[in-house]
Amino acid sequence: MFGVSNSFPFKLVQGPILANNSDDDTITRNSGIFWAMNMSSSLVANLVSFFLFQDQEIIAEESWKLLGAIITGVTAAGLVPTLLMRLTPWAECKTTDQSVLTTLESFLRLFGSRGMLLLSMTMFFTGINQSLAVGVYSGSIGFTKG
Repeated sequence: MFGVSNSFPFKLVQGPILANNSDDDTITRNSGIFWAMNMSSSLVANLVSFFLFQDQEIIAEESWKLLGAIITGVTAAGLVPTLLMRLTPWAECKTTDQSVLTTLESFLRLFGSRGMLLLSMTMFFTGINQSLAVGVYSGSIGFTKG
């Protein structure tokens, strides 16, 4: 039910692309490159915002429209190489006819395992950290004059 058929033309999700195009020797390097690119996107967007909104007490409509256009353009530029990536016909695509209840039961079994519970604590901390850094911290810095 949740599987993707082999005829689906765009199996483009970062995880499967990363896993299917890496082996044991290159997965660490490729994951590091992906992580660096992912994290640098915040830095670039914040730098553009800083220079674009500099010396503006109230952000003008033209400024935020320009920022939206820049971010949309960068996103489109990043999408083009992703669409041009080779498909991985050698990677098997598992299709299953499991019911939703069976899938939920297997998820709960996996989630209840010791390793997944430890990993979930790490992911929870990372999520809280990212929420504060991206959502709360940046807004509080922006309103320091008030």
